Amino acid sequence: DERMYDSLGNLMELSFQINQLQALPAGVFDRLVNLKNLRLDNNQLQAIPPTLFDRLTQLTHLDLDRNQLKSLPPGIFDKLEKLTRLELYNNQLTTVPARV
Repeated sequence: DERMYDSLGNLMELSFQINQLQALPAGVFDRLVNLKNLRLDNNQLQAIPPTLFDRLTQLTHLDLDRNQLKSLPPGIFDKLEKLTRLELYNNQLTTVPARV
């Protein structure tokens, strides 16, 4: 439910690590505009919606390691101008977007 974060607009850190997540719906993080640290590591994610991180403009740390990602959509990180740490290791990536 996309509305589950309605009252968490000031949340700065969110961890879904080690949850066996296989998919994330587009828009699920849209209301978390102050988020700085997002941990999605140690799950079973195979794909990421192209606009999943578009509203997370304050994000500085994104952890996607130890999933089953095979590719990343072009422009997936373009709006994350404050991102200083991106973890993608232990996936099945064969290519990454040019700006990464």
